[in-house]
Amino acid sequence: MTKTFAMRLAAISAVAILCSCGDSSTGAKDDGDKSSKESVKSVSGLGKCSADRAGEVLYVEDEKAEYICIPNEWKNTGATENSEGDESDTSSSPSKNKSSSSTKGSSGSTSGSSSASDSGKNSSGSGSASSSSVAQEPTSSAPGANETIPTKPVSKAFSGVVQKGPFTSGSTMKIWELDEDLALTGTKFEWEVSSSLGEFSSPKLNLATQYGLLQATGTFYNEVSGSTTTGDFTLKGIVDLSNRDKANLNILAHLAYNRAMALFATGDYKNIPAAKSKAEQEVMEAFYMNPKDAPLNHAFEDLSIFGTTNDDAKLLAVSILLTRGLNPTGITSTTAELSADIKDDGKWNQSSESTTQVTVADWALNNLANNSKIRTRVETQGGNAPDFERWIGEFIEGVYSIPCTDKLDGNMEQIAVAGSSYNGKKLVCDGGSLRFATRLDTLIGYACTASRDGVIKSYIDPYYGTEKEQICDSGVKSWRDVGIYDYSKEDFFSETANYGTLKDSRDNKTYKTIKIGAQTWMAENLNYSDSTKMTNLKGNSWCFNNRTKNCEMAGRLYTWTAAMNLASFYLEESAADVIAEKHQGACPNGWHIPTSTEWNDLMEYVEALGTENYAGSYLKSKTGWQSYSTSVKSLDEYGFSAIPTGAYYGKYANAGETYSAYTFDDEGQFTNFWSATEAPKTAAATKALYWFLDYRYNYFDVSTDYNQKGRGFPIRCVKN
Repeated sequence: MTKTFAMRLAAISAVAILCSCGDSSTGAKDDGDKSSKESVKSVSGLGKCSADRAGEVLYVEDEKAEYICIPNEWKNTGATENSEGDESDTSSSPSKNKSSSSTKGSSGSTSGSSSASDSGKNSSGSGSASSSSVAQEPTSSAPGANETIPTKPVSKAFSGVVQKGPFTSGSTMKIWELDEDLALTGTKFEWEVSSSLGEFSSPKLNLATQYGLLQATGTFYNEVSGSTTTGDFTLKGIVDLSNRDKANLNILAHLAYNRAMALFATGDYKNIPAAKSKAEQEVMEAFYMNPKDAPLNHAFEDLSIFGTTNDDAKLLAVSILLTRGLNPTGITSTTAELSADIKDDGKWNQSSESTTQVTVADWALNNLANNSKIRTRVETQGGNAPDFERWIGEFIEGVYSIPCTDKLDGNMEQIAVAGSSYNGKKLVCDGGSLRFATRLDTLIGYACTASRDGVIKSYIDPYYGTEKEQICDSGVKSWRDVGIYDYSKEDFFSETANYGTLKDSRDNKTYKTIKIGAQTWMAENLNYSDSTKMTNLKGNSWCFNNRTKNCEMAGRLYTWTAAMNLASFYLEESAADVIAEKHQGACPNGWHIPTSTEWNDLMEYVEALGTENYAGSYLKSKTGWQSYSTSVKSLDEYGFSAIPTGAYYGKYANAGETYSAYTFDDEGQFTNFWSATEAPKTAAATKALYWFLDYRYNYFDVSTDYNQKGRGFPIRCVKN
């Protein structure tokens, strides 16, 4: 470098002062010189032809013609000149560049058939997300700190996007030329954002070096609130145009700006790109977003909140974090504080005076449920939203020092951060991100996460003092009361019964059997469903809640005609003439649907040998029955293991009733077993007898109510 460290520091300080005070000290040319024949690449670079530009003449390279500003309209003068010659002269004389220091243009276009603004359409103003994207070169190609990089003049236009959220059309864009020591030269160009996606195309720039201070001021779309801001917001950042025609401006570039200037001022960096690259790495580390497995791999001017890379996702995450629920003034205050903090040592320092980092983390933690809404807004606006959720999670983990990885899934840890509104609250690592522990997570002492689906735990209810069982249900993403269909089939069998075995040759399913008195019964419910071999089953049998696994545990629910393997018209007619003495129905060979008399024989045998007054308590499985009273028991003395399956009610469901209110209902409370016996002749032909067990009573009895043949109940077959 040709200047001393002190001169470099003074130059950078001057840049900072200028940017904080506005444009008045830019050394702009006298706007009274309207005849200056500067050039732009296309008519879109002409900008607005306002009253104060009347008489201004610009050469349009693509048209090879001069245009003059007549208020509200650019007119082709018909004159031509050799733009290549002008460009050559301009680039060969840096002093000439500085003498024409202010060019104002716009990439916007308006409607009209005779004006030049018709013919030029900004290539980046299509409104598509892809047009906002920039080819992304790895930051790893940045030069070393001790490498000397010569400055070189630049004569080009460039395009890109400016985003906090996307800046609105008409927002002001400016670029100041910087020399090799990041000092302002006085050359400045100005234009406008051309679309609602923050897209812009600059006029042709003639710069003595490849470095510029890019700035945007205007309103933007707020992805957190889903609305456009009403107050102006300003972003600025250093751009290196030596090898690029596209450069974006965003919140990350804004945060890195002061730190890059400070690093370069130390003299430890002999080139600007190295200082800029170091500052970008430090900004990402300040947000805990530069891990070894996904380090920053792109320069900030390559990033877009609508992009697809990890680094694009980091940009969107930081944008969301710093926006929170703030207005532009609040965002400006937050970013100014953060930028000043990072400037000193590259770190976001937490102190008793400043708890902004923790405040942001608290907001992010409390706002996790709204991330899906933010994603929808971003996708609607720009067509794509990268995986910002991961990086917001990384930030939360970093601030609270609570890691969350696949190996730590289910880990529950208390926040211990002074200044946090949630200090002392417990967080759970769930599916790779943190969330608040629920009341049951804490009471049980074990967190319910997606990987723990189906885990059953018990706890002591602090109000009633009773033990309760809960199951982790990933479907509802929380603990809930255990239902009978949460258990496995083996949980219902007696530990002391001497079970036999039945193999159904039709489908090779195996069932436990139990001998009670002179009868041999299936000790579990039938689960036969082949409607190809047994067509009467089609549309007449179900798994509870139509979930196959429920059939595997508790058998199927059959209409009476399906149980009897009779045509469906017998739902409405008497089948007395076709019912066999030992009617096989849907049962395996050698077994049959028990008659009401056979059910009665079972009941009388059990009651005669038992000490209880009723058979129901001896036939119920020990597990699964809803608690009602200490006098109601579930003993399963004989290994019959009757499960409270509930039933299929179909058209008979009545939402106004306490029971049978839904299509599938009453699990944990009732089980009803079909008999082969129709209702007495005095009753309707649409009914048949079933035997039931009720969670409220100890008895086992036959029902002549609610027994329409179209209801779905389980089957217990008895051996011939």
